[in-house]
Amino acid sequence: MSTTLEQGNGQLSCGLASNSSVDSEWLKSLNFRTSAPQGLREAASQGNVNDFTSALIECASERRVFKKSERLELLEQLRQLREATQDVEMSGDLATALFEIDLKKAERSGHVEAFIAEHGEEAPDSVSLTDAIWILAIYPTKLESEALFSLWRWTLQKGREWMESKPVCDAEQGFSQLRFLEVCYLMAVSFENLKGSRSLLKETTALIRNCVEEATDSDGTPQAHWVPTLIDSLSSLGRIATFNTAMQQKLINKAFGKRLQGLFERACTYCAQDYFSLSLGESTLDSYRLDAVAAAFQFDKKDGIRRLIQTWQKENQSKAKVGDWSLPEMVHQSDWSQHACMRSNWSSPVDLCLITHEGAMPRIDLVIADHPLLKGDWGHEIGLDGKLLKSNADWACTCWFADDEVNYMELVQEIDASTRVSRQIILLREEHQLVLNHVVVAEKAGEISSRTTLPIRRNWIGEADTTTRELALENAAQRVRIHPLSLPQEHVVKADGKLFLSEQELTFEQHSAGSRLISSIVLDWSPKHLEKPVEWGKLTVAQDGRIETTEQAAAFRFRVGRDQWLLYHSMTEPDVPRSVLGLHTSRETVLSKITSRGEIEPIIEVEM
Repeated sequence: MSTTLEQGNGQLSCGLASNSSVDSEWLKSLNFRTSAPQGLREAASQGNVNDFTSALIECASERRVFKKSERLELLEQLRQLREATQDVEMSGDLATALFEIDLKKAERSGHVEAFIAEHGEEAPDSVSLTDAIWILAIYPTKLESEALFSLWRWTLQKGREWMESKPVCDAEQGFSQLRFLEVCYLMAVSFENLKGSRSLLKETTALIRNCVEEATDSDGTPQAHWVPTLIDSLSSLGRIATFNTAMQQKLINKAFGKRLQGLFERACTYCAQDYFSLSLGESTLDSYRLDAVAAAFQFDKKDGIRRLIQTWQKENQSKAKVGDWSLPEMVHQSDWSQHACMRSNWSSPVDLCLITHEGAMPRIDLVIADHPLLKGDWGHEIGLDGKLLKSNADWACTCWFADDEVNYMELVQEIDASTRVSRQIILLREEHQLVLNHVVVAEKAGEISSRTTLPIRRNWIGEADTTTRELALENAAQRVRIHPLSLPQEHVVKADGKLFLSEQELTFEQHSAGSRLISSIVLDWSPKHLEKPVEWGKLTVAQDGRIETTEQAAAFRFRVGRDQWLLYHSMTEPDVPRSVLGLHTSRETVLSKITSRGEIEPIIEVEM
């Protein structure tokens, strides 16, 4: 085996000697390290297949002998770490030979030989290769000599062909390189006695670490675009870590282990029972697979995070109460990773809002009381003086705040020196409410039209109130009320916009005869609010005794039952503090609770 690494660009390639000659001639063509066991080298140089196979078994026994209980535990972990798509790939008989632990030697050998007879000339896939390597690692003494040699040769030859057929590895491509590096790592360890194996192992180890470092922040937070496929990436890393431990290698040093554990803890914050936020497809979470990753990353069974995952497993969901466990930070935001995670608690039911902003539009994934509600782009179309505003400007998080009562995030898209779009996301953790504000400032515009959309999951049905502009969404177990604060409550009052449901989208259209616009909605799913009367309206804002227009500031009051809130947003910086309903402030945004005695208790205050 020989390896080359082109310095400076992270390109990994691998070459193995192989030809179509008979086994004895093929053996003679192999190049072994001088430190390889003498019996192995001599048998290969003489082309003696029987002696070579005996030497393989002896080498494997000296490195590691697995007891049946160890094999059982290891194979169960591997079974959980397999991705759903792996079961339909061509592994077939190899998967049977690997996972059926009670097969007799002749039966296991028969499955191996049947696979090679059927697929021996085909280009392999990564699953077949890794299954073959695991069989060589776990069952060297549980295969007949001919089957062991055939599998060893097939794996070596086809592994070389598979690696050479792949594009060069670039660590900057992050998690997308893990499947390739998984095969390279297993090959380097399994064929450690061949020349070049140490170089391959060294370079592959470095690239695995570099790929993870490129895709994550220093605390393990993944970049936003890796979140949708994060469970599969964790599974690949889990399989690599499992092989690393089983074969007593040194891939995971202290620093890398800490990074992996941080990544895993971040992944758990995106989970709600059997749901994984922003993932592709149906977003179903396999909590057993997640627990297998935790085991691979060396989390103890008694760690709070593993105990938490076990409450997500179907037979334990009725008991999903979190005890006094040591659990990671559940609320976080990263400018580098371009996303934020807001959640109410670790216990079930949970409210969870994940916001990413690496694309043209922010993406939102909202779970209310364990039920996924919104998922996809929080899109908009903005018109300035009748012309559609187009922009490829990046979104940036300009403000983040989190405490036990509220999570707050503000995103800004600076289109040019006079035009910007802002999004404010406020999760009231104890009240089970989400406030979403959309603000447009266009200094040179005479009028603004705005159309924002929120994607609704398919299992929700919408209902519009007949007398007010309130909307509701329902599924079989949950109901959420939606109040457009920036529109008049009653239908009989003329409005400069409308909130409506269109197929699977919640659409909010609003118009402003000026250079500034704010549209604001409140989603409320609190059980104590579902049947309570609702009231909201626009408030008068004053500065130094002068009434302000919505060009300067806007404020709204909304009440549900006996609970009341005040939302204020400043469009321009005031000369002196503005006043509204007893609040005096020079802040940009204020959300306050109004007590039964009329006192203003700030929940969040954002500086200009």
